[in-house]
Parts: sequence; structure tokens; C-alpha cells
Amino acid sequence: MDLNENLTGHYNHKIAFENFVEILNNFQQKSQIFEFKNNYETFSYGIHDRQKIDKFRAKGTSKGSIIFIHGGFWQAGGKNDYSYIAETLINKDFDVYMVGYPLSPEYKIDKINESIQSALDFLTLDENLVKPVCLIGHSAGAHLAILSHQHPLVQSIVAISGLYYLEPLIETVPDEKLFINQLDYLNLSPGLTFSSLEKNIFICVGGNELPEFIAQSVLASEHWQLETSIIDNEDHFSILDHLFTNTNLVTDFIDTSH
Repeated sequence: MDLNENLTGHYNHKIAFENFVEILNNFQQKSQIFEFKNNYETFSYGIHDRQKIDKFRAKGTSKGSIIFIHGGFWQAGGKNDYSYIAETLINKDFDVYMVGYPLSPEYKIDKINESIQSALDFLTLDENLVKPVCLIGHSAGAHLAILSHQHPLVQSIVAISGLYYLEPLIETVPDEKLFINQLDYLNLSPGLTFSSLEKNIFICVGGNELPEFIAQSVLASEHWQLETSIIDNEDHFSILDHLFTNTNLVTDFIDTSH
């Protein structure tokens, strides 16, 4: 698969989904209901208002921890928009940590990545954190999760609908203030930076996803000699319900990868 031929195109889900606002509102409503029904703790891992982590405890004896990094093209969204995905996970006896982080343009992607590393460093010092640890990221969060694959806290990663080659964004989103210079696009592209991944990795993408996202997942998986799970009939957003509400794909992967 050729990088230039297959990864050019638009990456904007606001354009692709006429009901984009409705989808996000639905996520937020489900998350608000979940948070109302479940006690959780919030920790600060830095001085920025967004450098916070919410912990939802396993319903039974915890058998491990899941750390979730939300998406939003590095510019939007927050951890509380996606809290609802923790419901199935805590019912299956995993502790869930929802990580917030500063957004662009206030923080460029290199600084956002540093913020995620700080969050993982913070959790490493948590004596109550139960291992093994699986890091899950969606969209931009998947990109940040793969960048974190060498962190000693992480045993496995689930990367959902991610971006692993950032160079195409130079042409497709020239007005986005995500990077300091062109070199950052290359240094922050895990598909170029890492020749292989050291941890157990599950890369998945919806069959109804934007072609550019599917191509990125397939190309990166081939480069890392992994398989891509293309989930039929799911798109950039419905894949979350599929993975965390309707099936056991994520928990089965975690249970068998440690």
C-alpha cells in the first residue's frame, strides 16, 4: 500500500456525519447518566485544568486496569464525554481510568504526548493500581496510545480508528494548528517512528469508517506485522458501542493477552 496514494483525502468527521452533533450529545448524555449512577475519584496529574484522571472501580475484585484516552482530533472532547464506555468494563471487574489532557492549539501534539506520558508516570506511582494494564485509545487517542507503547506501565494496547501517519494532514488540514513544524509530523507518526511494537496490540477500525482511517490502520498493521480487525457495518463512532457495549472483543483480548 502506497502512503501517498491511499492516505490523501479528508479526515473530517464533522463533514462526514450530518448528525455529528447529535452523536456527541448522545455520548455525553450516556456518560452523564453513568457518572451519576457510579461513584468515581478524580486525580490531578499536572497543573493544567485538563490534566485529570477519573477512576471508576471494578464492581468485584479487580483483575486489572484499563486506561482510556479519548479522541477529538487532538483539539476537542474530553474524558467525561466517553465515561459510559467504562460501564461494561467495571462490570467485568476492571478498574477504568479515563485520562484528560490539554488540547490544541494551546498544546501542540508533542506537548499533548508529553502530557499522556506524565499521566502514565503518575499512575505508575499509584500503589492501588491493579496490573496488568491495558491502554485503550480512540481516534487521536489511538495515536497517543501507540506513541506510549514503550511505557513500562503498559502491557497491552487497543487502538481504535487511529491515525498513525500524520504527514498527509499537512495537505488535508493545512489550517489546523496541531504541529510546530513539518518535522513534527514525521517524528510524531508512529507508523514511521517505530519499526515494530513490543506489546500485545489490537488494532481495529470500522468497515464504514472514512477510507483514510481504514488505510492508515491497514498500512500501520502491515508495517508492524500485525493484523487489522475491520469490523463490518461500524463507523468512527458506532464502533465504540460495538466494542464496549454489544460485544466482548476488548475484554476477550485483554483476558487472553496477559
